[in-house]
Parts: sequence; structure tokens; C-alpha cells
Amino acid sequence: MKTKGSGFIKELERVIQERSNSNDIEKSYTHELLTSGKDRIAKKVIEESGELAVAYLNDATNKDEIIWESADLLYHMMVLLQSADVTMDDVSKELEKRHKPD
Repeated sequence: MKTKGSGFIKELERVIQERSNSNDIEKSYTHELLTSGKDRIAKKVIEESGELAVAYLNDATNKDEIIWESADLLYHMMVLLQSADVTMDDVSKELEKRHKPD
């Protein structure tokens, strides 16, 4: 299924969930990461957030690098959320609760 823009987030979440539940997927980085334990997943999120911060600090005008590192961080965060049985909808609902109209 081809999706555009933010609609791909739901598709990616579905793929991560699918790969977490399947032992048939050979050489799936997602499956390998999800079965490697909490420490490795947490370390990847920390690593990717650091890389995003460094990209921002090094050259805030280089949007391509910031987008690249943001995608890495978002993917790894979504793997962490899957591991914790938390959905993007759960996160979205929390953000909605925090939103106060001006």
C-alpha cells in the first residue's frame, strides 16, 4: 500500500507490529531489534536522538540531514513503543489532552 506524508506513520506502525509478531521474517532489522531486549532498544533511541541534536547544532540550515536523523529517531521510537505495547494513537491522545486552545 502506497501512502503519502504522515499517512505513512500508520503503515510503518503496522509493519513494526507485524514484524514483532512473526518469526518467519528473516533478516528483519525490526524483528531483530525487538527481540534483542529493552537495553538495546533504549540505547538506539538515545543514539538516534543524539544524532538528531548534533545535526541540528552542526548546521541547522541543512534540512536534509535533520530530516534523515528525525526519520531514524521516529522509527526507533516507534520500535520502543511497540515493545512497550504503546501505540501512536496513545501518544496522539496524550498530546491532544495537553493541547489548550489559545
